[in-house]
Amino acid sequence: VELGVDYLKGGKTEVTEKWNDGETEKYELYGQMLLIQPKIVIKANPSTITPYAKFGLAIGAMPKTTEDYTSTWNNNVYTEKYEMDGGMAVGVTGALGFDYSLNSNMAIFTELRSMAMSYSPKKGTYTKYDVNGADILSSMSVQSKEFEFVDSFTTDTTSPPDSTQPGKSPAVPFSFNSIGLNVGVQYQF
Repeated sequence: VELGVDYLKGGKTEVTEKWNDGETEKYELYGQMLLIQPKIVIKANPSTITPYAKFGLAIGAMPKTTEDYTSTWNNNVYTEKYEMDGGMAVGVTGALGFDYSLNSNMAIFTELRSMAMSYSPKKGTYTKYDVNGADILSSMSVQSKEFEFVDSFTTDTTSPPDSTQPGKSPAVPFSFNSIGLNVGVQYQF
């Protein structure tokens, strides 16, 4: 049995759109979380080179996804930062690898590691909203700058929404799938 604790800082995904009229939009999306990974390890009989396999859960604690947005539209420049958090990310993880024994206590390991995990935040908040360099975040209503992500909701079109309460938005899942090579030194007591 193995318990791994890692800090995940996801790479940025960038999208830039340029329109025929010269308008542009740029999105940068990235995430981070603390990963707790309990795993079962199946290992061959110890020798100089010992193959193994690991499989288990990937639990993302304190997940946060951030979107940086910049656009030009009607000769105005909009700069926004939107942070989404709350809830927990859950998935599976696994690895195939081998240990190369240096002595009775020390080994070098190499493994191919993968993770399949999805995260759906519970709330979102604008932490920056500038127009032409001027901060307008403080003048925005709570409903315009804070959102609750829900599976379903109904909009009442007969009365105006309560601007002192967060807005509602459909839940959005984010994928935190990965595959990579892990190399390191292992010391056994």
